[in-house]
Amino acid sequence: MGRVVGFTFPQSVAYARYDPAVLYVLPNGDNVEYCMDNQNFDENDIDYAVCSVYVQGRAEFKEFVKKHPNLKIVAGGWEVVADPKFFEPLAWKAVSGVCTDFYKTIKQEGKFVKGIIDLNHIPRWDLYDPHNNYRPYPGIMPGDLQGSISTSFGCPFNCKFCSSHGMSPKMISRPLNVVEKMAEDYLKRYDFDTLFVMDENLLALKDRKERIEIIHSKTNAKIYIFASANYINEETVKMLKDNGVYMVFLGMEDVSKNYVKNKNLDEACALLHEHGIYTMLSCMVDPLEANTDKERKEYLGKFMERFIELKAEMVSMNFTLILKGTDLWKEWDHAKHPIYEFDFAKYDTEHAYIQRNFVKRLKIERDVAKLQWDYFNSEEYQKIRNFYTGDLLQQKIEGLGRKYCFKKQIEKGKLPGE
Repeated sequence: MGRVVGFTFPQSVAYARYDPAVLYVLPNGDNVEYCMDNQNFDENDIDYAVCSVYVQGRAEFKEFVKKHPNLKIVAGGWEVVADPKFFEPLAWKAVSGVCTDFYKTIKQEGKFVKGIIDLNHIPRWDLYDPHNNYRPYPGIMPGDLQGSISTSFGCPFNCKFCSSHGMSPKMISRPLNVVEKMAEDYLKRYDFDTLFVMDENLLALKDRKERIEIIHSKTNAKIYIFASANYINEETVKMLKDNGVYMVFLGMEDVSKNYVKNKNLDEACALLHEHGIYTMLSCMVDPLEANTDKERKEYLGKFMERFIELKAEMVSMNFTLILKGTDLWKEWDHAKHPIYEFDFAKYDTEHAYIQRNFVKRLKIERDVAKLQWDYFNSEEYQKIRNFYTGDLLQQKIEGLGRKYCFKKQIEKGKLPGE
């Protein structure tokens, strides 16, 4: 069928090393490989270049195309859905939506094609080295081997800021016998210490229990999953605990807004805490919400209050990302708060790019880092779990402390558990 090489843009630790989506697309065969460093190839040696393109990778992808003008480039990812005009002069085929059947997909007529899904297709894990994974979460120690697996695509919710619904408007799940084969093929190959089940909303699936049981039966790893609070109840939490789940990611999002999926967030966190399962709260910070020092202090203070109330073992603070093609992008006041092409080079959730006042941007970026530093180093957090374990979470937060020259508010010798 010809030589196929997969590439991820941008080529960086954040994407190329975190279980790239292109692995779910690449077909079987000895003629297929995944390139982690996006090196230049002789075009005569490649028949198809399969490229997963993220927001930050637009410029890098464009340069790659310039260097390989005769290469058959197949581009995919949310960017194709959101901005097809960008890909029209660059790609041989531009694939929108989830794709797992590479050859059937590219056989379709036209430049812009919809991804074809073969639910029996098993990702090419043999092309990827999980030793490259680095997720700084509680309880994950330096040197731990981190793996990941996905049994479904999509999410039943259509949050304005999220691209998931655009990639997969309906939840699509692999048959249980395929999940069994995937787990047998992949999980028994490695002795993972932790395993991330990447389904975007695993608990929304009717056969969630069977899926978790299959995965748990094939590994001794500590498992963590995505979920929405409204799917958390006593029965579900017991099932998760019985099947090796040690942490659940809940999208708390913006503390100043209400979300349907979070109606019972307090009850969900309390249940998880009661059964000894860690809670990770993923949060969105709107840099335009706090224009003065007082407003910023009050706004971020609400996040701190909720972290303490919910007894979160892990919090992840992210700045609002206005993704092209999402409902949030369509509703955005682009005249008042423009987003430029040059922003995309570093367009991520760690930077407050939508705040155009440079001083205010630096202040809120520092204050969000300080909020996380203060929470994990607080006496309240030490009552939830000992932060000072030497795990990757501690390393990440102490990295923030060094970057901004923060000082600990508690004396290390007086910390509970030490």
